[in-house]
Order: sequence, then C-alpha cells, then structure tokens
Amino acid sequence: MIGPSGTFFIVQTETDNKKAIENTLRKYMNKVGGFRLASDSSAVRSWFREKGVLTVATQRQGTEVKLEQIEEAGIELDCEEVSLVEENGNKFELVCDPSKVATVEGELVKLGFVIFIIVKFLALNSLFRFIVESSEVHFRALHFVTVQGEEMLRIEKLYELLQDDESIRQIYDNIDLGK
Repeated sequence: MIGPSGTFFIVQTETDNKKAIENTLRKYMNKVGGFRLASDSSAVRSWFREKGVLTVATQRQGTEVKLEQIEEAGIELDCEEVSLVEENGNKFELVCDPSKVATVEGELVKLGFVIFIIVKFLALNSLFRFIVESSEVHFRALHFVTVQGEEMLRIEKLYELLQDDESIRQIYDNIDLGK
C-alpha cells in the first residue's frame, strides 16, 4: 500500500478470499483518502527487508536480566542487532537473518533453553534465565520518512481502521516516529 508523503505499508492479512480483503482495504483507503494499493507488491516490498526478530523479557522471576547477558547470547548466535525496546514494558529484541530464525531458536536450546508453546523458552541451567516471548519474521524499512500534520492524521485514521479489522495480522511501515 502506498500512502502520503512517500509512506509505504505492508499489510499482512489472514483470509481465504484475496478479492474480499482487497475490496476492504480499498474501502478503508477511500474513507481516509491519500492511499492506494500498489499495482505490484514487489514495488513496496523493495522498500523493506525481512528480518528475524526474537523478543525477550527483561525480567525473569523478579530478577532483572542485564543487556550484557542478552548481547553475549546474541553474539554467540550471530544476531545482527540486540537492543532494549521500551514499548509496552521493557523487552530485549534480537534481530537476525530471517533464514536463521529456526537456527537461532535451535541454538537457544543448545544454550539450555527449552521450547514451551512454540515461541516460549525457559532456561533450565544457571547460564541464562530469559523467556523468549516471540520469534517471527518482520519487515524493517530501509528508508524512513517523516510525516506531519494532516497526512499523519490520515495515517493514524487508517491504522485505527486496520487494527479494528480481524483479518489484519500485522502492519509494517516506513514512518520515522522520531525514536
């Protein structure tokens, strides 16, 4: 999806009817104005790169996990980036090549992690004690744009419509939020 001020959006959906979701997206875009579907999805995807992202809790049984511990594990697992994310409570984020997500998960098991419910890991030994909250492939923007004023209000309205739709699973964009 192409939006105002050079913004691009990847909207992941879950549907068995591609035409119905396209019509729904068009309805939302027409309601807000300033958006259109890209004629070729690869045009929008070229503005993003796929990355494996593992989100790890910063606390385990009331004990704070240090960034250095997560960074050490990230270096061992050949992660490209390890950072502290301060959204919805503090979490660590490990970023890797999307083709290595399963490998990183496997290496976490070798480091003493046990898989509980697919994406949950819990250390059994005293080396590390963290919980991996999610392990997914995300799209990360290559180039960010700053949006302000009326155009930002349109984008916010579109996000509200998309987030209320049960068939929408994930939304990625290239908007610089000034973080």
